[in-house]
Amino acid sequence: MKKTIFTVIAVLLLAIVSFAEKTIDQNIAELEKKLQMVFGKEKIEVLNKLAYEYKVQSTEKCIKYANQALKLSQKLNHRKGEATALKIVGIGYKLTGNNDKALESIQKALAIFEKLDDKENTADSIKEIGLIYLDKDKYDTALEFLFNSLKISEEISDKKGIANTLTNIGAVYFCLRKFSKALEYYKKALQIDKELGNKKGIADSFFNIALANIVLGNTDLALKNYLKTPEIYEELGDKEGLANSYLNLGVFYAGLKDYKKSEGYFFKSLKLQEEIGNKIQIARLSTNLGELYSRQKQFDKALIYLKKGLNSAKEIEAKVVIRNIYLNLSDLYSGIGDYKEALEYHKLYFEVNKEIFNENSSKQIAEMQTRYDTLKKEKEIESLTKNNVLLQKDNEIQKLRLDREKITRNAFIIGFILVLIILVLLFRKFLYLFSFWKKQKYIGQFRLVEEIGTGGMGTIYKAHNIRDKTDTAAIKVLKPELFKDEISRKRFKQEAAIIDKLDHPNIIKIIERGEYKEKFFIAMELLQGKALDVKIDEDGQMDLKESLHIMIQISDALVLIHGKDIVHRDLKPSNIMLIERNGDPNFVKLLDFGIAKMKYQTRITRTGLLVGSLNYMSPEQLYHSEFSSASDVYSLGVTFYEMITGRIVFPGETANEITRQVLDTSPIEPNRYRPDIPGELNDLIMKMLEKNKESRPAIKGVYENLQKIQDTFRVE
Repeated sequence: MKKTIFTVIAVLLLAIVSFAEKTIDQNIAELEKKLQMVFGKEKIEVLNKLAYEYKVQSTEKCIKYANQALKLSQKLNHRKGEATALKIVGIGYKLTGNNDKALESIQKALAIFEKLDDKENTADSIKEIGLIYLDKDKYDTALEFLFNSLKISEEISDKKGIANTLTNIGAVYFCLRKFSKALEYYKKALQIDKELGNKKGIADSFFNIALANIVLGNTDLALKNYLKTPEIYEELGDKEGLANSYLNLGVFYAGLKDYKKSEGYFFKSLKLQEEIGNKIQIARLSTNLGELYSRQKQFDKALIYLKKGLNSAKEIEAKVVIRNIYLNLSDLYSGIGDYKEALEYHKLYFEVNKEIFNENSSKQIAEMQTRYDTLKKEKEIESLTKNNVLLQKDNEIQKLRLDREKITRNAFIIGFILVLIILVLLFRKFLYLFSFWKKQKYIGQFRLVEEIGTGGMGTIYKAHNIRDKTDTAAIKVLKPELFKDEISRKRFKQEAAIIDKLDHPNIIKIIERGEYKEKFFIAMELLQGKALDVKIDEDGQMDLKESLHIMIQISDALVLIHGKDIVHRDLKPSNIMLIERNGDPNFVKLLDFGIAKMKYQTRITRTGLLVGSLNYMSPEQLYHSEFSSASDVYSLGVTFYEMITGRIVFPGETANEITRQVLDTSPIEPNRYRPDIPGELNDLIMKMLEKNKESRPAIKGVYENLQKIQDTFRVE
């Protein structure tokens, strides 16, 4: 009897759980059945719900049902149904990788929701537009839309919308490499989702918190959070969430070199993405499997999956993925000793890379042209409107037929007064503009001529001495919004203080520094030339003798820097300028000491921000945010590697991928890409790239070894 009672209770509990939260498959089955029995506006609602459910199962069906809802809504003039359908169509296109169509569709939906004053759907549409800009790598625009969405959701107390938007804001900060800030937003979202009992939101938050912890070096916490997600997604029947969980577990175990577990999770994720039809993820997963097999020297298997990924990426013209696969194929053929094929794929990699750069430039020019045309049209309309108003006034004056003399006299008096008022206003405006112009154009004894560059902290201008126009300089001015920020002011002053200590021909020289009318400035020598990263892009693999000449100059400058107990902390090709001096077209000037640090100096880097550029950061910087002269040697090794091979040491599409490789992957030796590299130079660069900082040579040893290698070249 007792056994029967317990069985009944167990069944009832299971029933309660199943009623509490249905799976996606159950919802789809019910909606498909209901669709056959409804008409009119009710049918539109069912079609839209069905389309939305299918977005994580089949993007093809998602778009199909949403388009059916759209046509029926337009036929019945059901505006909310039309807007909802447009939004879901946009989400479907976004999942297939067609961001332009997605943006067009969701913008139409947003316009309708705003007219209907439907704030919940307005906030959601703005959020979706923000996510499209995130996919386009336009992070500032994405944040602008997401914070607008968050504001509306908070106004109407839509907790689910708030949690969802907080998660997406975290994702943007993650892409900006502000990992601690991303983690902060992910945790806020998790708290709200727990209050709501929103299982999918909870799973998404665990997933994101794990990813942030990996980059911050908290691997145990990361694994704990990762393992919580698949069970929840599986219970919900959310194939997309489950696939992403498996993908990240695969990446995680690959980082730990547990290739068997990594392979298993990648295959599970790939199978689900093939069911969903998400081609961009199929391409990425195939690439992951190809890279995994390459690491294990299983080149035949690697080739199969890289080719599969390439076909998927080509179908949807995902050029960034295509570029990365070409690079992987080049590495694979180099690994098996087929240098001819390796070279062919490397050429394809450079071609696609160039196309991506040109497309981005063209889009920016087109956007600027559109803005210009719009502004021009607005001014033309404004001018026509003013002319029409004046014409109407003239007609009214004619109709009044007032006494000519009286009108003339009054008009003269009024006109005279108006002229006086205008002259006074213009004079005041002139004084203001002159004062503003003078403030903007002059700093200390320098007149700013033109802006020549900008960075995170300051804007750089070409300037000349007001007493002698031939005496030119580069003036770096702290951005106005950072002037009142104590940390920014200290860092800006620190840069000048550090360069003051360094008197070396290959280090940029400071002429003057100070504060002028609430502006911090540094006046430096004006350099005419090109940055090393530009030269690498132009040349691909640089000439060895030319490379050695540049390497020796950089190393010589660093011998002095490290000898003064200073660490540069941001060594990379874009901070190395090549100018012509004394007949030498490749005379080096080392730039940008904005985040450099002297020994025993108080740390003034903002909490939660990684210092330096990710591709050039050493393992200890990523693990513990430790900086030493050995970190500079590592960054220099990455730069040397890039100069002579034309390749980035650890290429990756995301910060997570790059970080994983820097921490766990051994670089391919430079002479694998270029057999003419001397063995001594190859060995020196590999030592500079050692994971353990204690194993790297000191900069003085690097300099001396480079001189010996250069002497060998001279003898030859």
